[in-house]
Amino acid sequence: MAENKTNLEAINQRLNELETELSETTTMLETAQGNYKSIVEAVAIGKLSKKDLKAVDVEMKRLRDDVTDLTNQIAIVKEFKRKATLEELPLIREIKRKKIQAVQKAYDQQAEVIQKKRDELLVELGKLAAIKSKVGGINAEAKAALEGVEGITELSHNIRELHVIAPVNREFEGVGISENMQRQAANGSFPSWIRK
Repeated sequence: MAENKTNLEAINQRLNELETELSETTTMLETAQGNYKSIVEAVAIGKLSKKDLKAVDVEMKRLRDDVTDLTNQIAIVKEFKRKATLEELPLIREIKRKKIQAVQKAYDQQAEVIQKKRDELLVELGKLAAIKSKVGGINAEAKAALEGVEGITELSHNIRELHVIAPVNREFEGVGISENMQRQAANGSFPSWIRK
């Protein structure tokens, strides 16, 4: 595979060289063609000789021939590149498949970590609920002890709850994290309050 990759790299390098050379030659030809009129005029008034004009004609013909040759070479190299790429396609697909499999494995492992943490969070929320439920027993004991005593009002108390669970009714927000915030985190954008 390394040899084939080197072949494609060599083909791409040669193609870039030819395209650069074609661009430069085309620019030179366009410049020569732009100056041709002024050279003919200079010959007409005697500033330049016919020999100078002949040299310009020869140079323009050489540039035209070079443009044609380079265009033909580029077409040949592109066709060769296409054939070389088709020959390498199974190898490229196999490398891509293996890389994607590695990414999928890492993704699956991280998703499993998240699912375990989600399950742990639900268990911890259950523990929180069990602790909170003790308040009801304490209030019931106090009420039972004071039953029948005149002039004493209700002595029930509640604990101060932290905002662990968002006060929402939709299931996907049940742990205080909106669907939008979850999607942002899945895209790598975290709220400023999160502790990493």
